[in-house]
Amino acid sequence: MSPRFRQVPLLLALLAPSAAPALAAQATWPPLPETTAAVVEARSQDVLRREREEAAVTEQVAADSASQLRGEVSRARARIQIHRSELETLKRRLELAKREKRETDRAELDGARRQKEAEIRMLDRIHLLREAQFRVAEQRRDAARSWRRAVEAEQTLEARSATRAADRARTDTLSLADDPEVRRSARRLLELRRDALGDRRDLAERERVMSQRALEALDAQSAVMAVKR
Repeated sequence: MSPRFRQVPLLLALLAPSAAPALAAQATWPPLPETTAAVVEARSQDVLRREREEAAVTEQVAADSASQLRGEVSRARARIQIHRSELETLKRRLELAKREKRETDRAELDGARRQKEAEIRMLDRIHLLREAQFRVAEQRRDAARSWRRAVEAEQTLEARSATRAADRARTDTLSLADDPEVRRSARRLLELRRDALGDRRDLAERERVMSQRALEALDAQSAVMAVKR
């Protein structure tokens, strides 16, 4: 008999009013958790120490990268302004060649204008790519920082739980589940983990946008090469 059909008698029993008191009398529920391990999985101090160090390194590297990319964004914006100024000059020369009916110069200047416009579009895409890279570096820094703080909170919880467990063994007083300090530490850890995972989600979205900007920059470079031919 398939599992689906084996479940039918049980479902009928649950639906029958007379079966409810008997089922309730037979039900047994697990005891309430005595430690935070039921909510927060305990990990070794070596693992926590290694994660904290890795997060700290990632945070610093990303911060340095963001600082460097901030300058590249400014330089990319300045290059666009320079090329736009050159384009305006080309347009004025082209209009003058048209008025003076210098056809050879007009054709040459018109080709230079198309080339310059394609270069400006490429520089604009590169500028957008640099901005996206900058935002990714910032978000990577923030994600690493939030994860480092979560790991530090986990270290605090583990140390506090160990201390309370030792106190409980000596005095036989509160269980860990009843200890307000341990519960506050566990809640703080879970909040930090939630926020850190949200930062990682935001990082993935910014990386997706960065990949799209890179594709657009590549297409713009291809357009420049096509004009040159």
